[in-house]
Amino acid sequence: MTADHDRLLLLLPLPFARTGERVIVESQALNGFARWLDHFSSLTVAAPIVEESFLQKFPNTKWDATDGLPADVRKRLRFVGLPWAFRPMRYLRQINSVRSALRQEIASHQHLCFAIGTYWGDWGWIAADEAHRMHRKHAVWFDRVEYDVWARTPRSFPRNLQKPLDVWLMRRMYQRSVRRAHLCLCHGREVFDALGPLSLNAHVVHNIHLKKSDRLDRATLDQKLRKIRSGMPMRIVYAGRADDMKGPLDWIEALAMARDAGAEFRATWFGNGERLAEMQQRVADLHLNEVIELPGFVGDRMQLLEAIRSAHAMVFCHKTPESPRVLIEALVSGTPLVGYDSSFPRDLIESNGGGRLVPPNNVGALAATITMLAADRIALADLAERAWNDGEPFNDESVFAHRAHLIRDIASSTESSGS
Repeated sequence: MTADHDRLLLLLPLPFARTGERVIVESQALNGFARWLDHFSSLTVAAPIVEESFLQKFPNTKWDATDGLPADVRKRLRFVGLPWAFRPMRYLRQINSVRSALRQEIASHQHLCFAIGTYWGDWGWIAADEAHRMHRKHAVWFDRVEYDVWARTPRSFPRNLQKPLDVWLMRRMYQRSVRRAHLCLCHGREVFDALGPLSLNAHVVHNIHLKKSDRLDRATLDQKLRKIRSGMPMRIVYAGRADDMKGPLDWIEALAMARDAGAEFRATWFGNGERLAEMQQRVADLHLNEVIELPGFVGDRMQLLEAIRSAHAMVFCHKTPESPRVLIEALVSGTPLVGYDSSFPRDLIESNGGGRLVPPNNVGALAATITMLAADRIALADLAERAWNDGEPFNDESVFAHRAHLIRDIASSTESSGS
């Protein structure tokens, strides 16, 4: 079978559901498919397929049918269903048939990109393994360093007993996949720092769906700067899951310390998670109900973006190597980053300095920074303008064009280096 020289095979871990000709996927993925098709003649998406009712198990994810895509996009978009098999025995039963199906798809596409996440049930590394066996150049794409996240995240019994094996398998699979691939796409500097040294062709990329129009316009930014300088209570926001990797209790403790030091603010954390009830109790125990809101999950993207736009600071306490897109959403909104230092936020604000970062897990330093900015509105307004300038490069057209260009570059020859 001859590979079409302008077709992209994209393997994703995100599930989709099919009912007849109707396909349902995560809503932002629809925009991603359209953006990929700005650069390739056709797109095949291989991903786990589930029953439509199964999608209800992900209540914090917005799902939409591909019916809403333009007709030209739908005509050039094809889905290949893979088994949903995130348990070892189910995975092992399916692996040979999946390998066979992936070999056929790899043979019929010139451009190959495989997103890799966990180990059991993750078909991305299997696709990369098959492409290597077939001497096909391919890209691997990592959203975060999953084995590091797993190592730091407590698991319930009996999964916790299996965790050391899972972490070892994931680390080994990541290393092998990166070394064999001809292109390693790392979502954010944090991922690049961990995996980039293993590759001869690694790049920092971003997977965002912000439009150019989502960036705060200059006139609205000027209004925001005037409000910040007016001395109104500092508006603080965060949006993300209420679980340990996001540091929700650190976030509350830092705000409590800032309140006790005299800082005037109003803070909101948007998001559900296993720590939400504990967060609510801690807010009550520290008598913070008048200054902290915990509304839970908000499915309306524009409502969430408006909250970020109106905020004076995005305060975060990330504890694991990841690249949260909400920090980019803050920058395009002129909302400075205030939180724990790591390579991802440091890289985002490198050009203009649109934020203040403190040592990881240093709640006291974070509280002191919040207190200082709440008192010095000239400094806070300056940070907001710097953040807005740092956000200028981030929109879906530019980031998808960047990745498409990198993928095209490696496909100039079908000969593998045999690395």
